[in-house]
Amino acid sequence: MVFSWSDERLNRLYFHYNRRFWRSKLPQYKVRGTKLEDALGTCDTKNREILIDVSALGTDKKVRSTLLHEMVHVAAKDDCPAHGARFWRELEHLLSMNAPITISFSEAPGFSFIHLAVPRRFKRCQQLTATLMKKEEKRISRWHIDGEFEIDDEYVYERFEDAGLQLSGISRSA
Repeated sequence: MVFSWSDERLNRLYFHYNRRFWRSKLPQYKVRGTKLEDALGTCDTKNREILIDVSALGTDKKVRSTLLHEMVHVAAKDDCPAHGARFWRELEHLLSMNAPITISFSEAPGFSFIHLAVPRRFKRCQQLTATLMKKEEKRISRWHIDGEFEIDDEYVYERFEDAGLQLSGISRSA
């Protein structure tokens, strides 16, 4: 069942999660539901605002997970790159507390080899990303079998280059 997600409800949930998972140590942020172009959620640390595209998410579970994901960015403070070691430490903390958060390729935008971005010391995150990679490998192998997609050396080199750039905090120029 999908419930209505008003800004008031999103802000109450932020307060609840802050208290439950961070013992109210996160700074207060304003949470708004809005249409976003290239993301499902975003965290603006300068203006202390979290924006979530509730309509694109579709389910309450995804809204909750996305809010927690953005709160991880708040907790990780000035982590660089955005999904760096501090981010994974906070995510590991949430997973250890059975928080309703999932790991997906949004944690490593721009490349499919998400497990490369997760520091080894975060075992729960490593396990979840390994599972995610197995699913991705199956999906890619189905594309290859159907002749829709071919993985060649150039594709692999580009993906590793993208991963290296992201980990170093450098963005690829178009």
